[in-house]
Amino acid sequence: MHIRNLIFAFFFLLCACASSQKLSISELEEKVNAAEAQRNVSARSSIHYYWQLADLYLDNNDYDNAYRVIISALRLDPWNYKYQYIAAEIEMLNGDHERANNRLNFINSDLKDLLNLPGYYLYLATFPNLNSDVVELIAAKVTEEFGIEVRVINIGARESEVNIRDRQLGNIMRLKQVRSQYDANALMNQISGRFRNMMNEPYSLGILGITAEDIYTDDYNFLFGLGQTRLGVMSYARFLLDKPSTEQFEKRAVMQAFSSAGIIIGIPRCTYPSCARAYPHSLEEHDRKDVMLCYECRQNLRQRYARLKAIIAKDSSNSSKPPSTDGLGKKVSNNREKSERKAGGQTGHKGHTLNVPK
Repeated sequence: MHIRNLIFAFFFLLCACASSQKLSISELEEKVNAAEAQRNVSARSSIHYYWQLADLYLDNNDYDNAYRVIISALRLDPWNYKYQYIAAEIEMLNGDHERANNRLNFINSDLKDLLNLPGYYLYLATFPNLNSDVVELIAAKVTEEFGIEVRVINIGARESEVNIRDRQLGNIMRLKQVRSQYDANALMNQISGRFRNMMNEPYSLGILGITAEDIYTDDYNFLFGLGQTRLGVMSYARFLLDKPSTEQFEKRAVMQAFSSAGIIIGIPRCTYPSCARAYPHSLEEHDRKDVMLCYECRQNLRQRYARLKAIIAKDSSNSSKPPSTDGLGKKVSNNREKSERKAGGQTGHKGHTLNVPK
């Protein structure tokens, strides 16, 4: 009996080692070709061979064959976002930008409803003389795209004139439409000084200031926006210089709001030129972008949101936080069992009363 067990164990290990060996490209091609000859339902059971083969071609930098296999596999498993993403990258490398963009749009639209961060909110701080329709549109679009609440607040004062640059000084500004430029850092200091308490609220993601005035910083001729974690400012002054249509102007403003909001929330810029958050070097590059977040930005937001949700879920029962921080909605544990007796004196209980003083 002992020998039989040893023999069984030997054959088990032999089979396990054989199954763990990686198949070669030629062997995987045979299995994929066999699957291709089957009906879709039957071929779907062999989908893992497709992905293994595609990975081997990718490791060898053979992008043409990798793309061929991935496209065949996506016909069987179109909801595999990882390989949809890789296919779009190869299409971009091959110059097929329209196909790549459509593929990325599919991924984005399908995952859009997954972005949600209940309880947290972003403030929009408005300077005077803003287009109210654009402010409302920015608030609505940020809420829709980022899955967060947006609260609009009024700064109630003109832009700070600290380090203001006037075009009459003969400096770098040569545009007649630009009367003066405001220091973006000075505006951020103005916002943080005015709303410091709001910035420090437990569930505040930060504040994005919006101005209609042209802004700059250091030696930069102009900026669309400037930001850091929890604080930023954007300007739509440059978006109006070429007298665009209302639709074009609103698109520019919303894309910049997406870019600034991402920085304030704490995610890096992405690597996709068509994403609303891609860094533009000119207004022309800004116009070539789409009014949506790319897959990379959405993934970064999901990771950031997961960390924030973990923070909001902490209380005195699952962390070192004191009970006084649990708030009014805390649950008070009560181990007492409910009695069947009625409230008040029980039957047979001898009553007591105070004697009236004489």
